[in-house]
Amino acid sequence: MRANLNTPNIPKLVTFSVMIVWGLFDASATVAQSVSMLASVPATHSIAAAREHMELTVKSSRILSLNTRIPRFQVHDEDVLDATPVSVQRIQISAKKPGTTQINVWDTSERLYTIDVNVVADTRPIDELLNSHLPLASLKVTPVNASAIVSGYVTRVDDVDRAIAIVEQFYETAINNVQVAGSYQVLLHTRMMEINRTKLRRLGLNAPWCHSASPSGESEQCLRYDGHLKSFIQALEQQNLVKVLASPTVVTMDGRHARFAVGGRVPTMLSGDTSQPNVAYGEYGTSIDFLPTVIGPDRVRLKVRSEMSEPDPRHPANSGSTELPALKTRYVDTTLELHTEETVLLASLLQSRDVSIIKRTPVLGAVPGIGALFRHVHCEHNEIELLITITPEIVPPTMPGQPWCMPVNSAANDEPSWAPLAVSPRNDAMIHQDENRQTDDIFSFSDLLSSEHEADALSSRW
Repeated sequence: MRANLNTPNIPKLVTFSVMIVWGLFDASATVAQSVSMLASVPATHSIAAAREHMELTVKSSRILSLNTRIPRFQVHDEDVLDATPVSVQRIQISAKKPGTTQINVWDTSERLYTIDVNVVADTRPIDELLNSHLPLASLKVTPVNASAIVSGYVTRVDDVDRAIAIVEQFYETAINNVQVAGSYQVLLHTRMMEINRTKLRRLGLNAPWCHSASPSGESEQCLRYDGHLKSFIQALEQQNLVKVLASPTVVTMDGRHARFAVGGRVPTMLSGDTSQPNVAYGEYGTSIDFLPTVIGPDRVRLKVRSEMSEPDPRHPANSGSTELPALKTRYVDTTLELHTEETVLLASLLQSRDVSIIKRTPVLGAVPGIGALFRHVHCEHNEIELLITITPEIVPPTMPGQPWCMPVNSAANDEPSWAPLAVSPRNDAMIHQDENRQTDDIFSFSDLLSSEHEADALSSRW
């Protein structure tokens, strides 16, 4: 009887055979890869010198072999290391817990071989976590008893804290020896201005950052310095409604403190334990402190404290027969995150000033005695607001002999361009170009100030 061959089943048979061959090939490749990984770690160590050193990981083992018979051996600390003979020339040692110990081996000639064994904790789980959470970092964890030394490099400053926090989940103490790859410098553009809000209200205007103040009259607000706000402040500057107190540009290293201060010193009274007053010199003027931290390719975390102080003769401190002036201080202390070349505005730091203006009739007002009849004292209450703008920028370090560049604004757009430091980045031509560029934004405000009534209001001093 002949066999009945079903031809439609032939392709299925061939496909099944191919799947079997491919599965065997894939399994053989996996086994070969596992064997190669195991072969990369030597399982047998041949003793050749009288004194040797070896490092093991907890729950790992090693075979010690000698070219002659091993009649006896000794382990100093069996809590750290365990030894078991597997043949007349081989001993298997197994690490039990972190520590340091010795194993002595004698041959048939009573020659002594000493092996110092250092057992360390298994850092593979920590390495896997570090690699998964910080893939761009190159870190190494070295256990030392109950502590661990973390060394290597990271690309961001924040990654240092993350790496230390991961290691501290496994060890009591993590010793930080991590370095940030590359060096960053932060360029800080700052402007400190005063604006008379009382005169703004007389003109029927209100600052876009204004809000209801606290009962004490002091408040603080942080705003993004966008294009409309920039145009508004530039318009106030052109009409002399904004007084620029300081405009420093400071360069500092990433994570390093920087300070700018201008002013003077006045004697102030300090309270002490003795009955005699203590007099010290206090600083007044304008100061600003920075602590920038680069947290990304174009992001900066900035801790800033700006302070303005001036002598206050209305509240003097008495020191015997001498009156010492007190200091009136305004400051803001905050921490924020900015993108590079992004500007933030710190506003609504209010202060009240009373100004006395003497108006008199010409000639008659200067006559002694009757001149008082032709004079008039006008008291004016002004509300002054402090504005602070800060623009951080990350700049790369320069090579020796390389001209250092600073960003300048192009006349065509707001994108910064680069110019060598030897060339003035803000010359008169650029200033005129910027003024022409902002004409469309401020023409309505200039028209408002063109009337005779507003011109008279602006002619008076603050």
